[in-house]
Formats: sequence, structure tokens, C-alpha cells
Amino acid sequence: MNRRSNERIEMRLPCQLTFPAEWGSAVPGVTANMHRDGVLISCDPRDLRGELPKVGSKGKVQVELPPNPLFSPKCIVCDTTLVRVDVLGDVETQFAMRIATVAFRDLAPGGMNLYSHSIASQPTSSLPV
Repeated sequence: MNRRSNERIEMRLPCQLTFPAEWGSAVPGVTANMHRDGVLISCDPRDLRGELPKVGSKGKVQVELPPNPLFSPKCIVCDTTLVRVDVLGDVETQFAMRIATVAFRDLAPGGMNLYSHSIASQPTSSLPV
């Protein structure tokens, strides 16, 4: 029985992943697929720092969006919860993440930097106060 409630879209986009409680910094990865409330990320095990996080760990993911000539480079930053870790030998470790929040951001000059995007540094929306 397939318990998935949302269609997954296969896409390989560069990303960074961190679990602040377990790792002191972000590691590079690539999305394998995404859907409305989740993302599967593949990482090279040689890039992982310290112990693997446990199911339920809180994480943060930054995904670089494909370029669009009409806009400056963009990314999405997601607060996530780990739902599964798959160690696929010495070549790949996959992290299945449930997305709690999503924010669209300008991509930092020079590429991704998960820690360069604080809410305070982002422009506010044009909603009435």
C-alpha cells in the first residue's frame, strides 16, 4: 500500500543540509525528489560530519533554484524534520525530510551559504501593517 499523499517530482538541484544539534556546519547535497511537504536529499558520506542524526532530528535545508533571467538567483530555505536515513554503501547517504516551513530567499553572492540567510536580514513583504 502506498501511503504517500503527494506526488514526488524527480529533480536534481544543488542543496545544503544541516542538523544544528548534531553538526556544526552544513554539508553539500543534491535533491533526489521533492513534493509539497517533503524532500529526499543525497549526500556523499565523505562530506558528513560526526554522527548521523536520528529520526525526529530538526534540520535545515537550502535548495538552489534553477536560474531565471528575469530574477536574481533564488533559493528556498526549509525547516525540516528527519523521517528516514538510508546509508547506501560508501557512495551515498540519503536523508528523507518532512518540510515544516519554506521561505524563498535571494541566493548569497558566490553560491549557497545556509548560515547567511537570517530572517532579520531579509526584506519584509509589502503586506499592510
